[in-house]
Amino acid sequence: MRVRSIVCVLLALLFVLSCVAASAAIDKAVFRDTKYKLGWANATVSDRITNYLKGKGYRVVDAAGLRTFMETHIAARDTSVVVMANDIPPDTVMDPINGQPNPNSTLIKYLKAGGKAVFLFDWPAYNVGTPDGKATTWNDVGARAAFGFWVAQWGKDGRGNVTFTDEGAKWGLTKVWASQRATGPENVDLVLGYAPGGAKDAVMPWVKNYVIGRPGAGMVYMYDRPAGDLVNAGFNDDDIAQIDRVASYFPEGETRLVGANLTVTVQDPTGKPYSGALVTISNGSQSSTFPSAADGTVSIFVAPGTYQITTIPSSSYEPGPAVWVPVQDKDVAATVTVTPLPYISLASADKIATWKATNTGSATDNTPADPAFDDSKWDNVTAPGDLTKAAVDPNPVGTNTYFWYRAHFTIPADFAAAAQGKPLLLYQYNIDDSDWTYLNGHLLGAMENLWNTERRYTVDPSWVNWNGDNVLAIKGYQGGGGAGMNSVTGGPRLRVAASSRGYIATTVTVPGLPAGVQASYVGFQAAIADGSGRVFSGILDSANRVRFNDVPPGPYVLSVTGRTVATQKTVSVQVSGAQTATPDALSFTYIPILVQKPDPKLSDDFNAGTLDPKWTSADIGNPLAGNTKVDNGQLVITADGSDIWDGGDHFRYVYEPVSGDVAASVAVINVPDTDNWSKAGIMIRQSTDPNAMHQLVAATRNNGLALQGRVKPDPAGNSDVNVNTSSFTQGQPYYLRLVRKGNHFTAYRSPDGIRVSLLGENDLDPSFPKDALIGLAATSHNGTKVGDARFDDFRVSTDPSDVNVETGGGSVATPPAPVIAGDLNGDGSVSIADVVIELRVVVGLAKPTTAQLAAGDLNKNGVIDLADAVALLRAAIGLVKL
Repeated sequence: MRVRSIVCVLLALLFVLSCVAASAAIDKAVFRDTKYKLGWANATVSDRITNYLKGKGYRVVDAAGLRTFMETHIAARDTSVVVMANDIPPDTVMDPINGQPNPNSTLIKYLKAGGKAVFLFDWPAYNVGTPDGKATTWNDVGARAAFGFWVAQWGKDGRGNVTFTDEGAKWGLTKVWASQRATGPENVDLVLGYAPGGAKDAVMPWVKNYVIGRPGAGMVYMYDRPAGDLVNAGFNDDDIAQIDRVASYFPEGETRLVGANLTVTVQDPTGKPYSGALVTISNGSQSSTFPSAADGTVSIFVAPGTYQITTIPSSSYEPGPAVWVPVQDKDVAATVTVTPLPYISLASADKIATWKATNTGSATDNTPADPAFDDSKWDNVTAPGDLTKAAVDPNPVGTNTYFWYRAHFTIPADFAAAAQGKPLLLYQYNIDDSDWTYLNGHLLGAMENLWNTERRYTVDPSWVNWNGDNVLAIKGYQGGGGAGMNSVTGGPRLRVAASSRGYIATTVTVPGLPAGVQASYVGFQAAIADGSGRVFSGILDSANRVRFNDVPPGPYVLSVTGRTVATQKTVSVQVSGAQTATPDALSFTYIPILVQKPDPKLSDDFNAGTLDPKWTSADIGNPLAGNTKVDNGQLVITADGSDIWDGGDHFRYVYEPVSGDVAASVAVINVPDTDNWSKAGIMIRQSTDPNAMHQLVAATRNNGLALQGRVKPDPAGNSDVNVNTSSFTQGQPYYLRLVRKGNHFTAYRSPDGIRVSLLGENDLDPSFPKDALIGLAATSHNGTKVGDARFDDFRVSTDPSDVNVETGGGSVATPPAPVIAGDLNGDGSVSIADVVIELRVVVGLAKPTTAQLAAGDLNKNGVIDLADAVALLRAAIGLVKL
């Protein structure tokens, strides 16, 4: 009888799974409205996408039609998809409330009804379009409020090619692009690819599930780069076909969404609703994670099945136990409990802290961080608040200025009783643009050029004066616009750290790096060694201390990530809840910026006194006459030229022939002092024709370091692409490296010859010849005035070790997952959720991943079959142990 009962349950589950099939056709649309503003898209690309998809059966909808399309499918819950050829979503579906984000917009309702929206190019909902052709800016915080998660994050800008996952391959992804708007894996439900650098803490493309029961639906984000740059890098109909494949991907085919609404209420131990808790709802094969709303609820439409509801551990609360809920065809409500952690507010309005500020400071002077520093003559200010506004008259903070905050406060007795001896978290504030934050003289952390990003710094309890005055001192830097605490609402808070979260504090060393110089241009990753694949990012401060905040307890492997990491020593550490682990230092080396095996026939140190006759020196295009000479061991190019850019190039070029793959490096000492965009650097060029294809890595006078060039044949001299970053100082050597491998070009930069950063990479048209020109180029970017560029130590190599300079030292694999028999969903246990996954595989509704096959093939015959499903069901209901 027991076996017969198991078979009956098995057949019933198979019947439920088979009921998802239906015959509704997939309704496909593409949103294009010429009256609405574009962001990173441009009209040519948006129209090209629209016309291509129209030819594939998509209907074209404008802003009003998009709303109608979504409302129709909200009512019908049938299978549909819309591709956003306008990359700024319109107000017709974002439904702003007094101009602000609406978390229950028509777009969100559409996604929650099983719809699918594919976003392209610019940060989704960073701006929202209006019918007057303008846009309202919501910024990153507003976009998060609109969608319920961080759709992109500052600091995830890798600017290199994405790497697709196995899941991405299922979605039809084959052609890569350079990512510029990635997000963290914790924000999404399906990772289709990882942003460059070898780490798994930046994802692109990705999927967010707003419904469970229609795989392939949800919000998708891909091609996160300006459309013009994509076109210049080779964006064509193959890419649009890839967008079509992703949009059309519904692995169970055309399905009818059946099931019910599952509404979860998060409450505290007193029964009060709790907002902001991250709730995960999972049936084993699909999951969705969203924060609880102001009323404490999370609601999602789900297919019939049994669902596990958990709250993700947070720095704000301690999670309660998981809840299991069966769902059939009627709406279901469930409750989970969290325990909020005590905190105090340091905002001026809450009268615990008094704030002062000064509009003076410097890069090196940190004396105001000393608790004994006399701030009696500083201005009294309100925090949060903009320090450029009248609140600090007559001493507002100016542009390109360092400034300081200091707050004095005493810990309230009730908070001290709850918090003393426990790690704390300082959070809920920003500093526009950069900050260095100290508590009682101890540096908590620093974040540069992240003007509207929340700061989250851990505090050692031994640094707190529990019975007297505390001083929170923050040095800021203002580069333009507002200054200080001006975008994160509420003001700073100090909270007890969660026992479900730990912290890691270590240091990093680089051989040869001078004291006081930050180990820049790389990332720091903590990969939890429990087989879950989870990774966390570290924050590097100016003293080369690395902190990992809010990580779950467990074993970790710390590593340095990035394409310019050559070698490293990883570190293992065990993290305990509410404690700070202090493992050994991380140590790594950068790849060399200078070519290591220069070919003397191609290279030149310019120590001969005169220019070697192997070089050809010529004006390209139609500039004023230039000149070339060797002076004191350096090459001096005197150059005019309106630019090296669209419409043909005009510059001075010192060059020689080169064939095939090649690497070159140089120190740029000066660029012409004639224009903000005057430039000087290494160029590999098709020919001396002013419209020739080329790549140039250069220093500019006031626009930093740049990788530029014409990437495909263009008789008009257009088709240029540009990436620029950082800054260049006249007279101080800046090191550049340019590598050609086939038609792929990669540029690197270094301010000191030790720290190396990937600047960018581009693919040139396949017609770019094997035999080309290589040399040093300069332009005054003026057209009526010449200026001098200076170079030193030009090295050229065709040796494979120089061409293949990236060693993969920063690509650290996540520790392998241990195989737990029957645990197909990876939660460390065997349950009905695992049985559901197994049954879907048996009846052909899903294909197992490698990990699922290893866990679910219980009879070890190489496949998951009915015998495995029966054995797993027996284990899940407690009849046997696997």
